[in-house]
Amino acid sequence: MANRWLGPLVLCVAVLPLAAAAGASLVLRIDVSVLTRDPTSIAGIHPLSGVLSSLGILLWWTSASIWLFSAGVLREASASLHADFALWSGALSAVIGFDDLFLFHDGIAPYRLGVPEQAVYVALGLVVALYVVMYRSIIMRGANPLLLVALALLSSSVAVDVVLETRLARWVRGRISLKTG
Repeated sequence: MANRWLGPLVLCVAVLPLAAAAGASLVLRIDVSVLTRDPTSIAGIHPLSGVLSSLGILLWWTSASIWLFSAGVLREASASLHADFALWSGALSAVIGFDDLFLFHDGIAPYRLGVPEQAVYVALGLVVALYVVMYRSIIMRGANPLLLVALALLSSSVAVDVVLETRLARWVRGRISLKTG
């Protein structure tokens, strides 16, 4: 029975992104090659540019895939609390992966949607806090040390983006103006 849906599912997975790119190209008046080519090719920069960022994105999407698959397995096993936890974990990983991949918080939200970067951080912080509160019993059982490490690293990343990046940019501008002035 499930095999009956495999063909149409594969077709949708293959065709929907292409259709979305074509639609975005028309609506946003962007050359379709900008939406289909690799960013390093478009920018003419070294292929390893942003390699750590790319690896981080791969990790977020790997995490999302594993959690979402686990949610399905747990749902079949009638472990609803754990299935919900896995679903939320996968969704959260996917949202962060999406943000990382498309520079949502520091590009699309403020410059295309008019939503300040800080508002995106606050919304993400509230969602993470809600997640931790909702599933604290599972998280605190100690079976998820990697999750605690991931939350700590995510918090550190946000702190670097919000605090250090702004100060570092000011410091670099000051250094450049001292050398040129």
